Amino acid sequence: LSFPSTMTALDVSVSQVMVDKKVIPAELLELSKKTVKDFTATGRKVIEDRAKGKVRIYNSFSSSPQKLVSSTRFVSDSGLLYRLPETINIPGASIEEGKIIPRYVETSLVADQAGENYNLEKEIILKIPGFKGGPKYDTFYATAPNGFLGGFKGEAKVVSKDDLKKSQEETSKIAYEEMKNEISKKIPPGFQTIDGLREIQVLKVVAPRENSKADQFSVEVQTRGKVIVFKKDDGDHLLKELIIKKDLSVEYIEGSAVAKYRAETTDFEKGRSMVFLEGGIKVASKVDERDLL
Repeated sequence: LSFPSTMTALDVSVSQVMVDKKVIPAELLELSKKTVKDFTATGRKVIEDRAKGKVRIYNSFSSSPQKLVSSTRFVSDSGLLYRLPETINIPGASIEEGKIIPRYVETSLVADQAGENYNLEKEIILKIPGFKGGPKYDTFYATAPNGFLGGFKGEAKVVSKDDLKKSQEETSKIAYEEMKNEISKKIPPGFQTIDGLREIQVLKVVAPRENSKADQFSVEVQTRGKVIVFKKDDGDHLLKELIIKKDLSVEYIEGSAVAKYRAETTDFEKGRSMVFLEGGIKVASKVDERDLL
């Protein structure tokens, strides 16, 4: 017995098949994934980068805070000059039992000029030359625990505009396929889905800036997947009930249902999809044994 195409609903808000309303209970699965792929930079450009480093600027002078304006100079023991990129306030020192306990603020310093000679891969102590000749010179200082890095001057390989375009497109395609496969793996046993009940979104693409100095670079794509799934048995049950209705002269042959679905509209926020259902079942006529006598 066959059944023509009819509109039915898959709904996460119901827990059992509703024959009269043609509703099949469903579940909404949500997944997230990060995909990272490495690429080789092909661009070349003359680069002038200044070394940068995280520092702590200490106040062991007094309990009063000290304001330092942007471009304040800091000098290393070797005479290399670094500058403060923005105005900051250093908190006043603590006074405990008559002793001064230095306090500090964390910020960054940038080399005065571009070049690799400003790269210092060790802990550095810096003074403020503007305070030289006064009591603040020895009581205000900065430490760079990891030194300064990133200084460069010359031609180098960079991430070109074409590199970015191709790498982001390739990584996005890979991320889409990986999420598609991940969704298939997460569908529980006994459940199924169909085309139109799956949504894959690219949430974020993390990539270096154009013309960034690099031999190799990475692109990260963050995706989110949603899929509405439902039990095959629930769909078969609805098909059977719609075909047989209250016909007591036949009985359903278990496992004979062949249901086909086609999604019309899907609202992932509400967890509801309208689908067309059609198919058929096999039935056997009920025979009263007394009629065989």
